[in-house]
Amino acid sequence: ELLERGACEGRERLRRVRLSAERAGRHTAAAGCELMDGEVAALARALHQWEGASLRARDALETAVAAATGAEREQTRLTAQLEGEMEKLEGQLKEWSEGLSSAERRNSGPAAVEGWTVAKVNERDEEGR
Repeated sequence: ELLERGACEGRERLRRVRLSAERAGRHTAAAGCELMDGEVAALARALHQWEGASLRARDALETAVAAATGAEREQTRLTAQLEGEMEKLEGQLKEWSEGLSSAERRNSGPAAVEGWTVAKVNERDEEGR
């Protein structure tokens, strides 16, 4: 919108300069008219260059916005994926912790000590034969 408004204002100002140059040219010698025509042509070229640069800048900004939007969507997707994987890992860690606690309870009581003692006695008996 700003670019379009700037271009419209620039074209309007150039039109007014051309009209003023035309009016002044009626009362000016040929050499003066040539100078004014050169200045008007230079202004027209400058406006044309400005419009081209403005369009290129707009295109570059639109491209940057599209890239940023795509990157933001990708970041959101990856964040959601990471959160899901973290929840899965937390569940797995909890499951392993519970399994280890259960195994530790089974292997630390008097029955475990008695089983270990019996196994050692049997091992010695086997070695003695």
